[in-house]
Amino acid sequence: MTTNSLLKIEDVAKRLGVGIRSVYKLIDVTSEAPKLNSVKIGRRRLIKESEIDKFINDLPKEMELND
Repeated sequence: MTTNSLLKIEDVAKRLGVGIRSVYKLIDVTSEAPKLNSVKIGRRRLIKESEIDKFINDLPKEMELND
């Protein structure tokens, strides 16, 4: 179930199993098409939980190798 909770960068990194720097690359605000949309509230950058779900669902499926 998807909620519209806002998550900190650290929480997003844990959920995706990547480092904090990788999350910042995904939300690159200087890019015309960031892979994750984020919002800035005060000095904090937050990401909607639904954005993370969308990102995961849009990842390419694993390729199968035929023997």
